[in-house]
Amino acid sequence: MDIENTLALFVISSWFWITAKYIIFQDLYDLIVDIFYAVTLTRVGSLLVALNRTIRGEKKDLMKTDEDERKMKVDGICQMDEQNRHEKSMQVEKETSGSGLP
Repeated sequence: MDIENTLALFVISSWFWITAKYIIFQDLYDLIVDIFYAVTLTRVGSLLVALNRTIRGEKKDLMKTDEDERKMKVDGICQMDEQNRHEKSMQVEKETSGSGLP
């Protein structure tokens, strides 16, 4: 058997026996408590992930950050083009003004 199949069998069988325990022994109180803890731990885990992202300064939406980086690159290229055009126009203006005077 592959390791994936073995792990899947292990997870499925453990969930089966846990569910069977609740059904056979009618441990509804334990089921309610376990669900409460699962929900609570999930919320605490998501809060810890958010805190970690805040501390490290990571951005949540990776697609949005990629778009922002592309826009910044395009803006930088456009600014460089404008500066180059301005410099060329200044050079042409100096040349024409310098050669136009006798």
